[in-house]
Amino acid sequence: MMDTILTQDHGMCFTTAKLSENMEMTPEGFLLCRNVPVARTGSLFYDASEVPVAPGVTGDVEVVREDEDLFNPATMASLNGKDVTLRHPDMFISAANWRDVSRGTVLDPRRGTGADSDLLFVDILVKDSECIRKVRHDGLRQISLGYRAGYLQLAPGKGRQRNIIVNHVALVEQGRCGPRCAVQDEMAENGKMEKQEIMDAEKRGMEAGLLAAVKALFSGKATRDEGAAPEKKDSDEVAALKKRIAELEAQVKDKKTKDDEEEEEKKKKETADANRSSTMDAAAVSELLSTAGIIAPGYKPTADALASPEAMKRDILAKAYTADAQKSGAAGFIELFAGKEPKFDSMDAATLDAAFIGAGGMMKAANNGAFAAGLMGANKTTATQDAAKTFAEKSKELWG
Repeated sequence: MMDTILTQDHGMCFTTAKLSENMEMTPEGFLLCRNVPVARTGSLFYDASEVPVAPGVTGDVEVVREDEDLFNPATMASLNGKDVTLRHPDMFISAANWRDVSRGTVLDPRRGTGADSDLLFVDILVKDSECIRKVRHDGLRQISLGYRAGYLQLAPGKGRQRNIIVNHVALVEQGRCGPRCAVQDEMAENGKMEKQEIMDAEKRGMEAGLLAAVKALFSGKATRDEGAAPEKKDSDEVAALKKRIAELEAQVKDKKTKDDEEEEEKKKKETADANRSSTMDAAAVSELLSTAGIIAPGYKPTADALASPEAMKRDILAKAYTADAQKSGAAGFIELFAGKEPKFDSMDAATLDAAFIGAGGMMKAANNGAFAAGLMGANKTTATQDAAKTFAEKSKELWG
């Protein structure tokens, strides 16, 4: 079955298989990644050698990116149609080198809405088979922009980024924006797409492409009377099509065999992991409870939470984010890493770790009066708040 998939209300791209909520496949086997955040507003932190802004006493530079700069029409237009690369190339892309480094195309830049209004979104059409494999199976999902920009010095160690012109969009292991700026892959239907379903979707994509070729081949030819002898030139073409069909079937069969083997290995690993995680050792529980005592005082783990460290982290963060617990300040710290109204049950592992470690560290810093006073001076209340802010900024730089 061939569908014309609308990218929300922004543009149209013809695809033949939907692999997940945000990933689709074209008849050519290209991968369409929808709703990809590529940049955000707010503060970013750089080494003094990276930007033309005089550093402060720490040697670092805070660069502020305002709404009117990131969402400037010229900046957004500079994204459209630009090349997607596998990590950053050695030099900016031009007419002289794009064939060597381009792996896809950027489509439809637009500003996010609601809680995502600080993000700049695009769709990405990945055309290179190696790059598609790394995105889908190796987790190469985070985004880093290659661009030119102007900088305005606001104060020692602080500047504003302006006149941003994008050259390319790179897929990287770890971008400066962290997991907020990455290819999204929320699975369709009940939150999961089985391996067989994905393989079937890929097969449908190949079959759709072949069907289009057959229709094109026979379009415009006069209809022959029933029983009339076929034209000789058609037999060669049909033979070529049958050969191509056989090749495709062989590819699908070979892929199914390999996928079955991979699935079996995955099930064995998941079983082993489940056996290990079902009996968390006392040291792991104690370490997690130590952080829980800071961000969710009085926390008591449930039986489900004790199933694995990840489950316990989700449970602790959920308790820390409740209305009763918000007076402690932990909820605000959690939002710095996970955004407004975070969904702990479906949160990806990288964001989960960043929120748990970051919120715990910030609460500890905010509660430590001596630490705050040592950093910021005699005014303990203001110093504590400023120290927490400083810790948040550095934590977001490390963990996204």
